[in-house]
Amino acid sequence: MEEINEHHVGAWTEMITNSKPPVPNTPVSPYLDRYALGKHCLALKNKKLKETINYQLKQPNFNVENIVEVVENWRSEGNWPNLE
Repeated sequence: MEEINEHHVGAWTEMITNSKPPVPNTPVSPYLDRYALGKHCLALKNKKLKETINYQLKQPNFNVENIVEVVENWRSEGNWPNLE
């Protein structure tokens, strides 16, 4: 875990420093703790909740387009580096 964090945190620091413009304060972090990589099982049925309050998911599928959208939102907020 320490090797992974050392590698990624260093690269992230370099990316935000070399960004045009630099990103000195960002809530986004590549740091992971052991708990984040552990197996955690949780299963909930949401059918009754959806039916009761007529809830519809905004993003029913998780895909590359969703990730790109999140990164672009972070970039527009100044929380993601702009690299050339």
